[in-house]
Amino acid sequence: MPSRVLFFPYSLSLRKQDVESCPEFIGIAQSQRPKPSPPTPHRRRSPPPPSPMDLSAVHAALSAKSYSAMATLCDDLLLQVASRGVATDDWPYAVHLLAHLYLNDLNSARFLWKTVPQEVKDAHPELGAIWKIGQCLWNRDYAGVYTSAQGFEWGPEIADFMAGFLESYRKRIFELLTSAYTTISIADVAHFMGMSEEDATNYAVQNGWSLDAAAKMLTVRKQKPQTNQKLDASKLQRLTECVFHLEH
Repeated sequence: MPSRVLFFPYSLSLRKQDVESCPEFIGIAQSQRPKPSPPTPHRRRSPPPPSPMDLSAVHAALSAKSYSAMATLCDDLLLQVASRGVATDDWPYAVHLLAHLYLNDLNSARFLWKTVPQEVKDAHPELGAIWKIGQCLWNRDYAGVYTSAQGFEWGPEIADFMAGFLESYRKRIFELLTSAYTTISIADVAHFMGMSEEDATNYAVQNGWSLDAAAKMLTVRKQKPQTNQKLDASKLQRLTECVFHLEH
């Protein structure tokens, strides 16, 4: 039986390179290729969080009772904290405000009070109580200063500072009375000093004032003005000679 030779159409005998060069094949092959993953975007490093407030200097000044230096210290530290972008909600505003009142710097106290956020004022009644003292100082309500200071239960951080403020305030008022009066009633001294008449009398007598118990009056002892001592010519000559011999 003669062998048969099978003939295939030319279209079935295409070479591989012919098929791969076909436009239809190229389109199918490209659609089946895995899509490249998008490039990972460059992530910027977030800045480090600002460091918390360092109030060690404030606490040290309070412990040392360096009250006269508190205002400048708090002003400088608050500027440093604000420049670093640190939230000031936990700033010791009560200490800061009382520090200005201690120096009788009412303008700085008013400015600080206006910059305190309202939510901080609402959350710290102690701060409002200190500002009430500032209002009494502004209005020259002498009795109100003592009433406001003694009518609030201060926390441990403020209690000693408030006692120091009252002591300093009494000294300042006593100096004003000394310069303004020659004689003054015991009742008026007690009013200005925020004391009982007995305590006010004892305070005045201890500082050299004279008491007229029958009239209930106090006589002010004026402080002697300090005068510069004059150096006569002979003493000046001897001093010059002494310095000359020491240097040669």
